[in-house]
Amino acid sequence: VVQAADGAVLRDAAEAAPGEDLRIRLARGRLRVTVGPAPPPTLTG
Repeated sequence: VVQAADGAVLRDAAEAAPGEDLRIRLARGRLRVTVGPAPPPTLTG
């Protein structure tokens, strides 16, 4: 489960902005992360 600093649950990567601090709850433990810039789009086909 990924949550914003205000506790809101994120359901889409577009809901997070670069520099934003997030909390991630895993089956075993928790993480605090800071969002980095989005990678460039991958060219296919």
